[in-house]
Amino acid sequence: FAQKACASPGSQKYGRLAVLLGAMSELSIRGPIVPPGAFHPPPKVQSRIIRLRRLSRPLVSPHELRQWNNFTLLCFVRKNRTMRKNLLSRGLLRRLDSGPDGSGLTASETLLRQALSPESPIYHIAASNASDIGATEFSRAFLYMRALGVVFPNTDTPLAAR
Repeated sequence: FAQKACASPGSQKYGRLAVLLGAMSELSIRGPIVPPGAFHPPPKVQSRIIRLRRLSRPLVSPHELRQWNNFTLLCFVRKNRTMRKNLLSRGLLRRLDSGPDGSGLTASETLLRQALSPESPIYHIAASNASDIGATEFSRAFLYMRALGVVFPNTDTPLAAR
């Protein structure tokens, strides 16, 4: 857990947990490994101490945390795919609210495609693999899409499982 929480972009352990925590706090592993014998009952694993220091200005505001959680879940459906491909996957587009105009494109899908287009100021982020994007860049992409009006659907189960 400690290695995943404190992992850097591009490392094998890096994933959604590091992004979620990195948007709210500065993390670091402290001290030596704590052996199982230090606990009662002893766990089957060794432990590490993590220091979480809350950021004075979180990258995502508290009232956006549900959308932030949904966004990161969708971006890490397949962590070695680009953010753009994960967000434009058929599973996500099927779950966006249907538009009443019958155009075939929903309002959310249109906004999402606009946000992820090559003309977008966040395209360089969206064209990267989720596992290579730091929390700051993730939050920049998220806030840009939210400002456009993109709403990320609640995903109780990962889309890849569907």
